Amino acid sequence: MDNASLVGVQSLCRPLGSVAPNYDTFVETALNSVSAENTKRAYSRCLRQFLAWIQTQAEPRLERGAVQRYRVVLESRKLSPATINQTLAAIRTLAREAGAQGLIPGADALAIEKIRGVRRLGRRTGTWLSAASANKFLSIPDRDSLRGKRDRCLLALLIGCGLRRFEASMLRVDQIQLFENRWVLANVSGKHGRIRTVPLSTWVKEALDAWLGAVPIRSGYLLRAVDKVHRVGAGSLSASAIYQIVKGYGVDAHIGVAPHDMRRSFARLALRGGAPLDQIQVTLGHESLRTTELYLGLELDLAHPACDFIRLDETGHSQERT
Repeated sequence: MDNASLVGVQSLCRPLGSVAPNYDTFVETALNSVSAENTKRAYSRCLRQFLAWIQTQAEPRLERGAVQRYRVVLESRKLSPATINQTLAAIRTLAREAGAQGLIPGADALAIEKIRGVRRLGRRTGTWLSAASANKFLSIPDRDSLRGKRDRCLLALLIGCGLRRFEASMLRVDQIQLFENRWVLANVSGKHGRIRTVPLSTWVKEALDAWLGAVPIRSGYLLRAVDKVHRVGAGSLSASAIYQIVKGYGVDAHIGVAPHDMRRSFARLALRGGAPLDQIQVTLGHESLRTTELYLGLELDLAHPACDFIRLDETGHSQERT
């Protein structure tokens, strides 16, 4: 968080004692209370915006009334419920850590944590790749170039394994293991530190082998940057770089997708191929089956919508059997 934001934290969190705490440590602790890097970055952005706003108030203090007023401001900007709720979640985290470290009274922290998010009415339709679209994506990378081999490996992992982009970014070569005559990605660390094993299909393993067979990588990170003269970096390919790569191939394929759409597509394609729902859940690393069902879009199946099961003749009379 920048210096201006830290000043904001100092003014809105009134220390209960006579000695001011180390605010750098406090903010770092607040952000480290979430495990996923994407969430941490989002919370950091939300808190910067909140702190900038609260400094414009007559009494810039971290209290329930201020947070409720900020919620009204966010709603007036016509932001989506998901965006507003993410901001409120970040502020709750800030309040919780402030209360835990004695920067604000515990009652104030608890009051802020009880502020409800915006109710979401309905749900946006997600983006899923059909089998044909998935094949189209996989055919775009140049199989004769290093970047093409890496990108095809990346797309195969996203579509064929349902990995999150930060999970793909952190994959290491030694996680590719043979268990019970099946190649898997072992010890994949997902959200909230949950560890799972992800099986590899034959075509995903072939894409992995094509990439590893073309580069001198025997340990360390699996997916790495490749420069213009075909030199392979030592560090991992970042989650933001993966986002840009997928979006770029989406433009080439004339399909608007993001990495998480690949994850949704894995779930839908697996289900339509006959995979048991519980196995899809385990592979994705979902704690709740309800989350998996949302990924599958089971509430609205455009391949088998209810309207297609209504049979009417030309006069508008139903042709149902009696």
